[in-house]
Amino acid sequence: MNYSFGVKFKIFNIYPLTKKELNIREKLCEKFHNIFKTIVIDLSDKYKYLERFEPAISSLDERKQLRMNITSLLNQDKTESCYLEFNQRQNAGEYFSLEELKFICQRIKQELEENYLTYEIQEPMVFIYTDEIHE
Repeated sequence: MNYSFGVKFKIFNIYPLTKKELNIREKLCEKFHNIFKTIVIDLSDKYKYLERFEPAISSLDERKQLRMNITSLLNQDKTESCYLEFNQRQNAGEYFSLEELKFICQRIKQELEENYLTYEIQEPMVFIYTDEIHE
C-alpha cells in the first residue's frame, strides 16, 4: 500500500519553549530551504529542492513531495512547538515509500545535527493520518 506518511522531528525536549528556544526554532524554519538545497546536492539523480513558500523536497518529476507543514512552519500549534513536522498530504496519490522517507529523514537529521544544532536529536517519528487509510 502507498500511504501519505508524515514525519516529525523532535527538536526540543521540554514544553513550553523558552524565548531562546523559540528564536532557535524560528531561525531553523527559515534555514530549512537551505537544508533541503544542501541535501539534494549529493542526491540530484533522485531528488530536487522544490521552490515553494514552505520548505519542500521532491522526486525529480515532482509527483512525490515532502513539505514542511504550514502549521509547524508558522508555529501555530504551540503545544507542538517542540517538533518540526513534514507531510505528503498535497500529493496526488504518489508518495515516498518508507525506505525513501527513512533515507531522506536520516539526511535531514544529519544536516541538523552537524550544521544547525549543537546537540543530537531523537530519530524522527513517522506517522500516518487515519483519514489516509483506505481499504
